[in-house]
Amino acid sequence: YLARAAENALQRSAHHEAAALARRGLRALQGLPASAERDQRELRLRMILSVSLVVTKGFAATDLEDVYGRAWDLCRGGCPIPDAFRVLRLMGLSHMFRAELATAHGIAEKLADMAGESDDPALTMEAHRALGGTCLELGRLSDALGHLEEASSQYEADRHARYVAFTGHDPKVVSECAAARALWALGYP
Repeated sequence: YLARAAENALQRSAHHEAAALARRGLRALQGLPASAERDQRELRLRMILSVSLVVTKGFAATDLEDVYGRAWDLCRGGCPIPDAFRVLRLMGLSHMFRAELATAHGIAEKLADMAGESDDPALTMEAHRALGGTCLELGRLSDALGHLEEASSQYEADRHARYVAFTGHDPKVVSECAAARALWALGYP
């Protein structure tokens, strides 16, 4: 019930309330014996908490380290690739916004490996977007451009809603905006 209440608060942009409810749910889970169902519930609550923290404190918030770290531990115990991918993608963004670019790029490379294992076009596109974004910030402009163009070319208009739901942004628009930054830095404004 706490997870449902937290999700309702999240959908209504009541992020402080969603975070408080997610934290209450996480405390309640501490008393339960270890099980796959318990881990799945904890992962769900941690993802709700992470969204609320990003909105209220930003991607660079230090609170996110523990949230994503524990979520990643739960995923390593065996969760579906899309769930693990999402946790890792958000963890990578957090590192990127804290200017920990080498770590963020390493995570982007893991995302590419996961996307290859899943054979899911949405994950492949998002992995290229992650690689393109980290390469751009690292100043590897030609590499960034290649990944961002690949992400943009993989976008499928009929699957648009699924992509937006996964990332919160239209990936084609974001990829092309980042590619424009790379082109501008390469001398093509």
